[in-house]
Amino acid sequence: MVETIESTIEAIRAAFRGVPRGEITLHEAEVIDSYGTAKERAAARRRDTEERWEEIPDKQIEECSNALSHLDPQSWRYYLPRYMEWTLVHHTTSRSITVDHTIYALLLGGDASINDYLRARYRQLTPEQSRAVSRFLQIMARADEHADAGAAGEALQKYWHKLSVAGQVEG
Repeated sequence: MVETIESTIEAIRAAFRGVPRGEITLHEAEVIDSYGTAKERAAARRRDTEERWEEIPDKQIEECSNALSHLDPQSWRYYLPRYMEWTLVHHTTSRSITVDHTIYALLLGGDASINDYLRARYRQLTPEQSRAVSRFLQIMARADEHADAGAAGEALQKYWHKLSVAGQVEG
């Protein structure tokens, strides 16, 4: 079955509905990326007032392209669906590196310790959430002209294709 953007967004919304935010917020993660001070982190944290990931404005996702790399696991799980949704909607029109950084957050690399860290993040997802991630990556793997389709295909091959019959991701 070929996934559509619309059905994949619906699957993401259903799978991640009600996920609570963790300790680190979106703008705080961007400050962490630039080695900001504790005072700068606190100020950035105050900018993030949403109560649900669905409320985060597109502009904030586009501007916070590095955040996914600096979130605690629970916050990563909270923000990931919004990044995937934004990427699906905007990958053909945006020039933001957020498109590719969303894919890279789902890609195992060559370093074993980093891969262990990433797998720990991935394993916290429910089977339904893992299937939504796989659907997202399937679409991005076909988006050659607008995203790093090769990285999306590699992410599927290295990890996300391992969905079992029960939908559990192995790792």
